[in-house]
Amino acid sequence: MSRKHTNVQEILLPADIPAILDEYEQILGTYGNIPGENNIYPDFRKKSNLLSVLFPLKEHPIHGMTGIHAIERYKDGSVTRYSYQWKIIIPKLGISSHHISAWGNDPHDEEWTKPEF
Repeated sequence: MSRKHTNVQEILLPADIPAILDEYEQILGTYGNIPGENNIYPDFRKKSNLLSVLFPLKEHPIHGMTGIHAIERYKDGSVTRYSYQWKIIIPKLGISSHHISAWGNDPHDEEWTKPEF
């Protein structure tokens, strides 16, 4: 089985929040005990060089109330760094306790890491 790699030279554009909400509305959840606009942005910051937003998801049968925390850093109108974390949002837990999964383009400086990563 061969792995398909994303072109690392491809320009990533900043997240379009309204488009994300429309496209993924079937998996997004709202909870009355989460503050924010329509209970969908409990943590939402957008500046010219940074986006940080937590999208609550519908309740998971095992993990409960979870969300995707998206962090994107921009330079000259395109994404330079990104990190996405799937985590438990209620109840509030410690940093390592709420973590389920994460992915991003942080540099991998270990000597055994393939050059394309």
